[in-house]
Amino acid sequence: MSTFPAIAHQLPYTARLRAVTCKVEGAAGHEYVGYHDANPVRSWELRWGVLTADEVATLRQFFDDMGGGWDVFTFTDPDSSTDYTKCRFDGDFELTYNSDDTFSLVLKIQEFR
Repeated sequence: MSTFPAIAHQLPYTARLRAVTCKVEGAAGHEYVGYHDANPVRSWELRWGVLTADEVATLRQFFDDMGGGWDVFTFTDPDSSTDYTKCRFDGDFELTYNSDDTFSLVLKIQEFR
């Protein structure tokens, strides 16, 4: 299994826990909502303000190798250093050109079950 590449500065980031729920709407207008899984799903939004072209190339290659959000990989939580072995990208490769050959990038990663 592939592992998310270590970039020297993975801060700032946003970590979230989201409950997995299921919603069923009945024909008479009734709605039933309940937990699909009692364990919350983790997600991370990584924001790099300054990346070099080489760092962008490394991350872009990994993103492409994973087929965007198709394939799963191992991601190490920047806060707890815990490895989550079933993660995937949740969104696009949001790259912004700054200036002087530096870039900004936002990547969203979600735990997959």
